[in-house]
Amino acid sequence: MSGRNFNWKAKEGEIIVQYFDDLEAKLESYSPDQLQQFLSFTLNSGVQRANGTDAEEEPTKLGSVAGRKVEFKASNSRVFARSFVDRNRIYVLVGAVEPNVKDAEKLVESVLDSFRILSQAAIDALVAKAVDAATPEPLPQLPIAPKLKSDAEDEDLKGKVRSVTEEDQDLSGTWQIQVRHRSSFKEFNENGNLIRRVEFDSTGHPFEVTVYGYIDGSRVSRSEVLSSRTGLIVSEVAPEKTKKRDLRYDYKLLYKYSAGRLVEEKWIMNDGDLWMTYVYEFDGDRKTELVYSDDGELNQKYEYKLDSKQNPIEYIEYDASENPVKMERTFRYRYDTYDGNGNWTQRTRFEVVKEGSSVREIPSLIEFRTISYYP
Repeated sequence: MSGRNFNWKAKEGEIIVQYFDDLEAKLESYSPDQLQQFLSFTLNSGVQRANGTDAEEEPTKLGSVAGRKVEFKASNSRVFARSFVDRNRIYVLVGAVEPNVKDAEKLVESVLDSFRILSQAAIDALVAKAVDAATPEPLPQLPIAPKLKSDAEDEDLKGKVRSVTEEDQDLSGTWQIQVRHRSSFKEFNENGNLIRRVEFDSTGHPFEVTVYGYIDGSRVSRSEVLSSRTGLIVSEVAPEKTKKRDLRYDYKLLYKYSAGRLVEEKWIMNDGDLWMTYVYEFDGDRKTELVYSDDGELNQKYEYKLDSKQNPIEYIEYDASENPVKMERTFRYRYDTYDGNGNWTQRTRFEVVKEGSSVREIPSLIEFRTISYYP
């Protein structure tokens, strides 16, 4: 099982909402009677953990979704709990009522009654609305700053790519959310250059939108961070320096090529100061990525072994800040599917683990790409 837990507390009591995904996909095959037995077991386990008494349990429904509910006493509170199964996801709702608070039971039950299971289409619409609201105003697309290759070519994408949607599915059992979810969305113009990028957090929800364009003959970007779903607003700490900033953009991007390959990418802040430098070194089928901070110190190092299509088949993380020659973790990739343009659409990542004299490759991640193209 993999899932999440949310809690709200008020003077009337506490509301808990949990969901769990059945990673083995067994629940979908259960008969109605088996589902009721499973839900009853789920609720009764909670009653036992809470040392509950006087439990009253019965079946219930949320639309067409099967469920059960129970009401019981625990310590000084009255507890209402409900459990539902929708395909391979389990929802558990708990309302613990504070004693001696007027109308508390009625309020807590009304909160539980308000719970709804949204369709994927409804969720996608809400996500799209949030992304649109956070998307900065488009940046000018002309005049174009000279660049040897397009952004799509720098990413080794083939064909006239319009967009790339990337998704991840954890296989290691260590991620908070292990089911397949979005990780990024990239939108390109007909010249193959990025015009918008959306980054998603580890739960598949959008957290940052970046637009790209050109100002005063330079390639620039501007980003907006979405409000956190915890209710906290993410904000940047104001810098101590007082240099004049060009508020039309956040970063200026400078590129350097050698032998037709991107070998350096500099990010310059809108006050003219260097923020980050990415350096790419090539040696045969090896590619090394070095990331330097504004003070020139190395803070990230990665090494890739490439196949004939320039896709990484091995990926090594180094302890850049402490010991740049020390390998921290090694991964290998297996490419499972390609589309008609020769771009991979699914690959599996394996972590290389040494156990004495033997080496094991343990599946850790599946990555998916959905790619659309211009005619």
